[in-house]
Amino acid sequence: MNVVDVYILRNPYGIFRYQVPEVFNFSLFKKGIRVLVPFGKNNTLSLGLVKDKLTLEKSDIELKDVFFPLDYHFFNEEQIFLAEDIAKRYLCSPGKVIASIIPGSLKRTPLSIQCMLSRCNLNSLTKDSSRYLQLVGLWNSGKLIDLDHKDLIFLENKEYALSSFKKQDENLINLLLEEEKTLSFLLQKFSKKKIISFLQNDFVKIKKNEDNIGFEFEEYTLNSTQNEIVNKISLGIESKSFNSHLIHGITGSGKTFIYFDLIRRTLQQKRSVLLLCPEIALGLSIFKRVKDIVSFPHIYFYTGIKKDKEKREIFLKVLNNISVVVGTRSSVFLPFKNLGLIIVDEEHVESYKQEQGGFFYQTKEIVHFLAKKNKATLVLGSATPDVKTYYAAENKILDLHILDKRFGKSVSPVVKILDKNKEKTVEGIFTTYSWNKLIEYINSDEKIIILHNKRGYAHILYCTQCGEIVKCSNCDVTLTYHKKEDKLLCHYCGNVLKMSAVCPKCLSSSFKYYQEGTEKVEEIIQRNFPQLGVLRLDRDVIKKEEDLKQVLREFEQGEAKILVGTQMLSKGHDFSQVGLGIVLDGDFGLSFPDYRATERMFQLLVQLIGRVGRRDKQGEVLIQTRDPQHFFWDLVKKEDYEGFYKQEIEKRKIFSYPPFVKLGLIKVTFPKSWAQEEEFLGELKKYSQLLGLQFSGKVLGPVPAIIAYLKKRQRYHLLLKADNWLAIRKFYFDLGQRLNKFLKSGKVKLDLDLDPLSIL
Repeated sequence: MNVVDVYILRNPYGIFRYQVPEVFNFSLFKKGIRVLVPFGKNNTLSLGLVKDKLTLEKSDIELKDVFFPLDYHFFNEEQIFLAEDIAKRYLCSPGKVIASIIPGSLKRTPLSIQCMLSRCNLNSLTKDSSRYLQLVGLWNSGKLIDLDHKDLIFLENKEYALSSFKKQDENLINLLLEEEKTLSFLLQKFSKKKIISFLQNDFVKIKKNEDNIGFEFEEYTLNSTQNEIVNKISLGIESKSFNSHLIHGITGSGKTFIYFDLIRRTLQQKRSVLLLCPEIALGLSIFKRVKDIVSFPHIYFYTGIKKDKEKREIFLKVLNNISVVVGTRSSVFLPFKNLGLIIVDEEHVESYKQEQGGFFYQTKEIVHFLAKKNKATLVLGSATPDVKTYYAAENKILDLHILDKRFGKSVSPVVKILDKNKEKTVEGIFTTYSWNKLIEYINSDEKIIILHNKRGYAHILYCTQCGEIVKCSNCDVTLTYHKKEDKLLCHYCGNVLKMSAVCPKCLSSSFKYYQEGTEKVEEIIQRNFPQLGVLRLDRDVIKKEEDLKQVLREFEQGEAKILVGTQMLSKGHDFSQVGLGIVLDGDFGLSFPDYRATERMFQLLVQLIGRVGRRDKQGEVLIQTRDPQHFFWDLVKKEDYEGFYKQEIEKRKIFSYPPFVKLGLIKVTFPKSWAQEEEFLGELKKYSQLLGLQFSGKVLGPVPAIIAYLKKRQRYHLLLKADNWLAIRKFYFDLGQRLNKFLKSGKVKLDLDLDPLSIL
């Protein structure tokens, strides 16, 4: 008997075995195709993904039959193995991981199947009906067309899409009908006259769906250092074997042009390319540049926030064609055809780690896996590499390439550290020196960027009568005031309150605002310089991809003189004519109780410096601080990554932090004012200590988290340090087993975060 093991893509996301009826051609069942199977007591048709196929003499239990396969190929074996590896690392179900990464419309159970002449309603089909057997015959012969996505029709090597068409005439319909009457199902639904009207109204086009990898490249000239790096990395591309590299290039050194040349050489090998960016803003910018330089039919921009229809379309295009994809972290789950090159730009940025949603993952671990499995080339690039990455390069785990000069005539800006303690302030936020420089550059032909890593209008609303600070009722954090919407917002749980005219405690109406955000900075500039165009770049303004495009376009075209933003504006943008950069609070984040706090701030500030004076003019960067004597500032001024790295790596070695240990954070949460809180905490501490005696590393905690209360739940942390991941995962699993009665109650949640970005 022929059987398949299937991941069910719905709760409980388990693996279930099904028999494949003899009427199906079993050789067409591949690992990774989608199948419809009966599931549960009511045998509800559900979508699953084939994990394995095998032939048995008999089964010890009665198996249900596969109802119908939906694909000839969908997921490849590498993707299944990847999902299983992620699930193993984080002790969750592979089915849940797979369901999380497939576009929504591709994991929903279809209501019908389109085959040549008509669409069949699945709920009305029975396995002994002639219609069902006809569908099976079509699938066995490779002629079944799934039209779940109604504007795509696949047949042989042609694709017909309901979009735009330039040459409208009846001859096209006749041509299509000659191709084994492929449009006969359309003619059943619409008259010939109606279909011609589709053509006349730009609804239909015909184009080839084939691996056309002919392409053209816009010419550009690399310098000798760039050429040397490209030639060394290209040896790996041509060898078609796994190889990995770190390009450490100072800001403005021309890493992107190296990427372009590597893309060209990979396409010449008829292999696909993935270029990852940490944020949508940078991704859009690089995507536009790739499109401008590379003339190739299959270049796509992919992010997790795209509409489901767009995600599905790109998913299927990448599955069937050699492609170049520029995208954010979710792009790693696309089903690439013959993947040959993966580039991770700004590899140090924390957004490559997924910490919310269905499961955790670190993008850099996934691309390493993909590059190995596909015998591909992996390139990481940054002006301020992750300390762990640079350590790996120093120890020859990656090949290190250095770009220590800015590209072309570009020169580094002058960096000045300003003492906020000694200087008078303007508007309570700018030092006098910063304000005067702001005015100087406003009267020049150069643009200005202002970094302030706090969004909103003010982060603290303080009653001057009773001293009450307005806090979120769900979390142990202050509410941020957003003036434009006149509301108070929690940036952790999303709680929104209408701004009250009176204090809820003493009924006074005397408030003061502290810790100004980007909205307040924008208001100050607009009030003092009403003739200027001012733009803001933060998550409050950027709601969708179109908003981001508009802000970047307006600033680049000079429609606005000043751009105010959070860390979003420091991420690799190539702004022209920026002469001045101002950092309003250089201390923000430096004092966080987190081992990566100093690294995070160094990266942010050096990246910001790189956005200024990127052409043939030397710009200026002003950084305001209350601790100008800190050793950190001298390293930032010189953009001295090596000097920073030497100090940072020594501290981590002394205090046992990565890369010298593996780090795991167990996050424990339970409801506030829970009746069993005392009993549970007693058990948590007891079993943590008992398991700690058997643990090969070090256990710190459990202790209340620094933010002890979020989303109406108390938070406790255990920090684990060990020589290997297995020891950490085993501790987490064993702790869960001992606390099972609390976990089963649904009151307690236990999550494991491997290599956490933050321990707050």
